[in-house]
Amino acid sequence: MKRTLEALGLKHHQDEVVHADHPALRGMLQQVRHLVEVTPEKEGKK
Repeated sequence: MKRTLEALGLKHHQDEVVHADHPALRGMLQQVRHLVEVTPEKEGKK
């Protein structure tokens, strides 16, 4: 679980990261779904 969070770029409490949507990412998020909150990125935001 710790390695999955690090692979996602989440190293500290309340870290925020942006990733492109793909099947491998969804699989990692499924493993840590009880620890993370996933929201869609707003249009036009980079």
